[in-house]
Amino acid sequence: MPTPKRHRSFAKKKTTKLAPITFDLRDETFEAHPNLPGIVLLEYASTIASADDEENNTDAANMILDFFEQALLSESYERFMKLARDPEADVDTEELSEIIGWLLEQYTDRPTEAS
Repeated sequence: MPTPKRHRSFAKKKTTKLAPITFDLRDETFEAHPNLPGIVLLEYASTIASADDEENNTDAANMILDFFEQALLSESYERFMKLARDPEADVDTEELSEIIGWLLEQYTDRPTEAS
């Protein structure tokens, strides 16, 4: 009797092209990619989960910066970083955290709060 074949194809059917995700900060609109590769989300989650360890605080901060670079369209990323670094704009870490949380909800389609 032949050995059963162990194989599965994970090819995903192409879906309709989605519009970029947009958000406003300090009267500017920024555009993020409509989708992010799953591996980017997993890397972000893994790094943030280990951020309690003092050695990993730098890794977590770098992953947050990398997340913005991966998520935002190039032109928006450049403007976003310029605004975020501007002392007059006063973009604090709480706002950055809110933006990341909201983007993650958009990418995972799983809100963290009841609607």
